[in-house]
Amino acid sequence: EVLKDEEIFQEAFSVAEFLALDKDEQFAYQQDLKARWDNKACLDFAKEKGFNKGMEKGEKNKQIEIAKNLLDILDIETIALKTGLSIGEINKISLTD
Repeated sequence: EVLKDEEIFQEAFSVAEFLALDKDEQFAYQQDLKARWDNKACLDFAKEKGFNKGMEKGEKNKQIEIAKNLLDILDIETIALKTGLSIGEINKISLTD
């Protein structure tokens, strides 16, 4: 019971339990473990990709807001240069504003 609190002993017990399995059970265990890791990697990738898309969208919205605020004081070319938006995008913003 005392050994259960120590991480190194927990690891040793896990290895011993795995080695006590027959070859077919070990193979099934490894396949299940691989499937879990693959699923976790897919979910992590999807979360990261979704986060990055959200950041890009937020950055674009910020650029558009800045451009809207500058329309009455700067020319379109300067706004495009300073915001990173294209002249066409700024023209669209000025027509809808």
